[in-house]
Amino acid sequence: MGEVGINISRHYSKHVAEFQGRHFHCAVRSVITPTHRARKIPEGDVQLHWSFDDLAAAQGSDPERLQIFRRVRDEIAEQVRKWLRTADQSSDSRSKSLP
Repeated sequence: MGEVGINISRHYSKHVAEFQGRHFHCAVRSVITPTHRARKIPEGDVQLHWSFDDLAAAQGSDPERLQIFRRVRDEIAEQVRKWLRTADQSSDSRSKSLP
C-alpha cells in the first residue's frame, strides 16, 4: 500500500467478531465483503459483495505473490472508484428531484 501512498503500518487483520454488537454512527452503513468467506459479516443497511481473489490463498514465489497482492489492490481501488461514481450520480439525481 505504501507504493500507492497509503500508510497501513499500524493496521492489522481483524476477526469479524470484533465488530459484532458495535454500532457505527453514519447515515447509511455499508458492508462491502471482498471474498466469499467474508459474507459472515453482520449486515448493514446496504450490503455489497465484491469477489476478489483470496490473498491468504496466494501461492508462488515472493515476487509472484507480490504481483497477486498488487493486482488485487488495484482491482479493489477500481471497484471503489466505480462505486463512488455511482453513489455520487445517485446523490445528484436525488438532489435534483427535491423541490
